[in-house]
Amino acid sequence: MAIEPHLNLTELILPPAGEWVPDGRCWTAVRVAEGFGYCLHGGLARELKIGDTVITGPNPEVILRASQLGELRLEFFRIVPLRLNGLITIMEWRQLEQVATQVTPRVFHYAAHEALAQKFARLAALPERDSLVVRSALLQLWASCTARV
Repeated sequence: MAIEPHLNLTELILPPAGEWVPDGRCWTAVRVAEGFGYCLHGGLARELKIGDTVITGPNPEVILRASQLGELRLEFFRIVPLRLNGLITIMEWRQLEQVATQVTPRVFHYAAHEALAQKFARLAALPERDSLVVRSALLQLWASCTARV
């Protein structure tokens, strides 16, 4: 099973009305850097504005769609819990596994003004995105979200 590297901040530009499905085998944290769009899941559509953050659990049903009026630039990173061996406890691992097998998809939305979204914006603005300090901060960002699970 090939999964892209995790805890690496990456950019993606969707054309108008373009769609992207996050990798359903891992967690994905996405920030809207420019443009407007929608997060579609479970028959619901949530509008996404600049600065909004969406964190999805392992779920192939989530679709991010750009507005028909313009491009949508996303900044995202993936989290593969299997690669966090030694950092998470067995109890935490079981909680994450339960989330992965739930019928209802786990999608967390943070508006641009919320603390988690603002922290993601600060990390995305750093010139050096591939350092241990940034990867650790991305992990902490995700961990603070999963504490709600």
